[in-house]
Amino acid sequence: MKRFPFLFVLLICIAQGYAQNTLKGNVRAEENSENKEIVLYRLLPEDNYKTGEVVATGRIGEDGSFVLHDSVFSEKDEVYELHVGITAPGTKLLDTTINNFRRFILSNKDSVRFGIENSRGFEYSNSNEADREWQKLKEYEEKIAAKEDLNPENYLTETRNYTKDSLEILLVKLLSIQTLDEKQLLEKDITENPDFYLDLLAKLHDSDLDPASYTYLENKIRATHQELINRKYHISLAFNFFSFTGIVGLLLVVFRMHKRSATLPSVQLSPQEEKVKNLILEGKTNKEIAAALFISISTVKTHTSSIYSKLNVTNRRDLVLKHQNHTGTST
Repeated sequence: MKRFPFLFVLLICIAQGYAQNTLKGNVRAEENSENKEIVLYRLLPEDNYKTGEVVATGRIGEDGSFVLHDSVFSEKDEVYELHVGITAPGTKLLDTTINNFRRFILSNKDSVRFGIENSRGFEYSNSNEADREWQKLKEYEEKIAAKEDLNPENYLTETRNYTKDSLEILLVKLLSIQTLDEKQLLEKDITENPDFYLDLLAKLHDSDLDPASYTYLENKIRATHQELINRKYHISLAFNFFSFTGIVGLLLVVFRMHKRSATLPSVQLSPQEEKVKNLILEGKTNKEIAAALFISISTVKTHTSSIYSKLNVTNRRDLVLKHQNHTGTST
């Protein structure tokens, strides 16, 4: 019975000792030499994960093994890059042309295992959920990049849809969006899908992610959103200008129609009255009008009286003036 407490304590110690080895790996022993090290970088979110700082180095054992303990990793998910077989140079711009490196997401609650390097890179396993989602994203990006008919518009559509529908973890969404930014497609996508990015930004603000990791995205959203606002403002100004011009033009038309209506006859003259009116405007006397139309002078006077009444004038002079106002002519 006394053995059980000792055995239980031993199991706890073994478990704790194993948990501390957050990162393990192997390289081919025959390729190992005394000057080979492993170098672990933490990629900096404030620089869109393009540069990194050295957080740990370690020696490669005679059997090709290497280990880093959980104390070098953050409690939160971070993006790291591991270089194997390189003497630690200190903080540097990462050289992604080197084959023996791997980028991954990890926290000190997870563990990652690098197997022996082969032609495709490291044999690799990682317990971090965000990293597993990121690796699937990378596989998807490689898949669509291999399409023969791929163009920027198709790439943008497929990547955005995958980010929206298949990615659940905000850090991985940011890494996907960063790819669009590197291909200079992000601003176009923000312009075409502002609601998606505004919603994503709200979720990022509510998350525990380092604000530095999405500052670049927030700045682009604000700049693009402001550009859209300015564009709408200028369109609104143009619309208001043309609307104002149209209203002024309409008022002028109404005014002219109203002015013209004051000079136009309010009733229709008969054909015979039109003839009499035209002859009056030509300066003909009643006798000359009667002779021209083969009617009596009394009939001319009757038509003239009717014309005056219909056109609201009292004599020949008023009739001539009204005609001149209507036609814009003068005698």
